[in-house]
Amino acid sequence: MEAYSLFRLFEEGLLAHKCEEEDILFPLFRKRARGRWIADLDNLTEEHQNAVEWLTCLKTGLYRLTSLTDPMEVVVLLDNEARFKLFMNQHMIREERSFYPALEKLTSETEKASLCRLLTFSLDSFADETNPGSNGRVDP
Repeated sequence: MEAYSLFRLFEEGLLAHKCEEEDILFPLFRKRARGRWIADLDNLTEEHQNAVEWLTCLKTGLYRLTSLTDPMEVVVLLDNEARFKLFMNQHMIREERSFYPALEKLTSETEKASLCRLLTFSLDSFADETNPGSNGRVDP
């Protein structure tokens, strides 16, 4: 089923992003940050766990579509996907407005360059296979 293949590609990308943040960026941040920033980091870590739980829920719903017995399962899956999208948008806003600007203040230019070399996750590596020139982003 093509939907499941596309979901797996999305899941792989999201988990790669999560792992790089938790294995590389979060430990550095935790060593240098103080006060409120640590609480923010704890919230981001909890949100990562919630995202993994969401992925499991969505995957289960997608599997159920292969043996659809109740058409309402489609509605439930679409509703869950919409709630997951909202959750992820809010998480990304917190990262972009709080975590990454704080991390930037806590690292030197040399460290930033080193971190960029360590990070392998890129949306380009998950580009749409039907559109080789795509960068994986979808315009609203």
